[in-house]
Amino acid sequence: MHVHSICSDGTHKPVELIDLAKKQNLQGISITDHDTVSAYTKELFEYAKSQDILLLTGVEFSTHDGDCGVHILGYDIDPRHPDILKFCEAHQKRREERNQAILEKLKSKGFAIEQNELEGMGRPHIAKAMIQKGYVRDFKEAFDHYIGDDGPCYVRGEAFTVEETIRIIHAASGQAFLAHPILIEKRGIIERLLKKGFDGIECYYAKSTNDQTRKMLKMAQKYQLKISGGSDFHGDNKPYLPLGAAFVTEENFFPLYNNSKKWINTPF
Repeated sequence: MHVHSICSDGTHKPVELIDLAKKQNLQGISITDHDTVSAYTKELFEYAKSQDILLLTGVEFSTHDGDCGVHILGYDIDPRHPDILKFCEAHQKRREERNQAILEKLKSKGFAIEQNELEGMGRPHIAKAMIQKGYVRDFKEAFDHYIGDDGPCYVRGEAFTVEETIRIIHAASGQAFLAHPILIEKRGIIERLLKKGFDGIECYYAKSTNDQTRKMLKMAQKYQLKISGGSDFHGDNKPYLPLGAAFVTEENFFPLYNNSKKWINTPF
């Protein structure tokens, strides 16, 4: 669970993720691209079925709660639901506008990059273009010195609320999970967020320590939330997060795998 494809900021095609899952002896995956469900096609469901890989529908939305950036995973959603599609369109527009603002800031520093030169909509794609043009040596330099959250060329863009995002996920028959809470520094913020109507929390994460995982599991128990987990795999863009680096058991997976089952045998 929690895997990204080329439809957002990963480097693998959706069908390639199915092949990788098979190679890693996983029983199922969820492709949770940022702000898009375009990975979910009839062909993908058919291919996953042919490879005996369970495909759980998913998406990852960026939101803000005050000054805190919050990522929300929507699992078992209807990928054709009009509210989800409309929300994804709004996010894509937000990304285009934010990217343009970032490119303008980079241009003011002598780094000329056009929107049509980007291979995708995420900051990793901007970083890749910077590397290809010889402006920086690697992703680390691009983010540390220019486009990271504290960088001089960073632009936050329009913010969507946590509450609005959860409402839309629920409208599409999905379940909303707080993504990688270990990346939120203050425990008080996590607890405040979990009172906003989440269905679950990502307790297992590729970079979690055993102590962090235990704390998140206790929090799930405290708020009676479901448990998810995943590697946050992005392929070559984040080679330090390999597929299968974090996973859940059938006990955690199948309570989320309700609506997704119908796409196996239903015309898409």
